[in-house]
Amino acid sequence: MRRCSGRVLVCVAVRVLQVVALVALVIQLILSTPVCAGILEDAEETLAELAGRAQRIRESLSQSVQREDETASFLRARQLELEDEQRKLQELADSARSIESEIDALKHSLVLQEDEARLLASSLDTTIESIQMQLRYLQRYTRVEDFLPFFATESLVESAVTARSLDHVLRLTEQLANEYKVQLDRLQDKREELMRTMVELESKQAELREVRAKQETRIASLNSSIVAARAALERAKSETAGLEAMLIEIEERTAELQALVEEEEHRIAEAARLANEDWLGSFLWPVAGRVASGSLVPIGHDSIYPGIDIVVESSTTVVAAKSGQVSHSGWIDGYGATVVINHGSGYSTIYSHCRSLLVATGDFVIAGEPIAEANQSTGSGPSFHFEIRKDGKPVETLQYLCKQ
Repeated sequence: MRRCSGRVLVCVAVRVLQVVALVALVIQLILSTPVCAGILEDAEETLAELAGRAQRIRESLSQSVQREDETASFLRARQLELEDEQRKLQELADSARSIESEIDALKHSLVLQEDEARLLASSLDTTIESIQMQLRYLQRYTRVEDFLPFFATESLVESAVTARSLDHVLRLTEQLANEYKVQLDRLQDKREELMRTMVELESKQAELREVRAKQETRIASLNSSIVAARAALERAKSETAGLEAMLIEIEERTAELQALVEEEEHRIAEAARLANEDWLGSFLWPVAGRVASGSLVPIGHDSIYPGIDIVVESSTTVVAAKSGQVSHSGWIDGYGATVVINHGSGYSTIYSHCRSLLVATGDFVIAGEPIAEANQSTGSGPSFHFEIRKDGKPVETLQYLCKQ
């Protein structure tokens, strides 16, 4: 009775340990995703959002810089145009001053000519008055008896001289009067010519005033355009500076977040490495047998199948290399009857070329628990095949198996 009781207690203890192991296995499978995965996902989403914002800001910045360049080019063109218009206006002003100087000179010439004409007219008046006086004198003394004394013998010479002198005076006076009249006519012609020139100059001056007024209007418009362009350029520069500051801030945040992500990834990789070291040598041998030499091919070299082939006897029991949940139990082309067990943390094991399967998909198994029976290995038939995978990729199987 004591022996039976002891056996019962041992069975109960083993069963309790199996249940505890199953519970621990379930918890491990549920929590197999690292806790920091969510943090990394959030960080990656934030990085993606920041990258999108940075891209949009770069596009806006490029457009702002383009607008700034276009505005600056427009401003330079308007300034050059303004300088050209101001030069033309200066030339018009110089021309206007030159015309005004010519008009002033003509007016001065007219004044001088008028003075000269007045002097000539005065001289002519004086000459005419002298002639009139002489004529009046002659008219007064036109009687013959008044001239008889001049014809006396003793006074013939004197009378002849007197007659010649009078004739000379009359001719000289007439000659001077004619010359004065010619000079007056010339002055009148010259005055009319000066007046025509002055009229032409005044007409040209009026045209210059009109052109100058249009030029000043054009310059005022250019000044207004330049003021607007400068304001637009300042706005573009301010916008560019703001976008550059935003971009720098985003890049700094991105760099900080990227550094945190890299640090977290390094920590995760280090944790994974340490965890992986914990997994090394922790898997049981699924069957007892000899590893076929042809299957010892390093990962990365060409091989038909990853993992190892184990030469076994007929009806050899296949046990779970580690506790886990059966994710597949059935036929797989190229593998035959196969059991796949998920052990959590990305690890899984594959048991293929089995004769019969003892578990179903979804079952929880404990390390060392029978899960299948293997086919007997023959010279032409396949050996039992076993793989260990991490995140779906095969690993060096022998490193993870415990020493026999």
